Amino acid sequence: MKKLLLVAIIVSLLGCIRHIDYTPLMSGDCVDRAVIIRQDLRQQGYDAQLVLGLRGNQGHCWVKYREKNTEEWKEIKNY
Repeated sequence: MKKLLLVAIIVSLLGCIRHIDYTPLMSGDCVDRAVIIRQDLRQQGYDAQLVLGLRGNQGHCWVKYREKNTEEWKEIKNY
């Protein structure tokens, strides 16, 4: 009975942990990943855009976003 109570307390405390923002490992092709990354960046207030181009001789999609402090454009290639 004590073990069950202890497990219940631990589980309830884990539900109180502050949410941590992270980008999980994503499956799918580069377009799927780029869209998810762009959505995450936009939700955080960044100006973010999808970029379509070539990587070698194959098509590729990646994300560019503007830094809030410097206004500099950065890229996330998501290979």
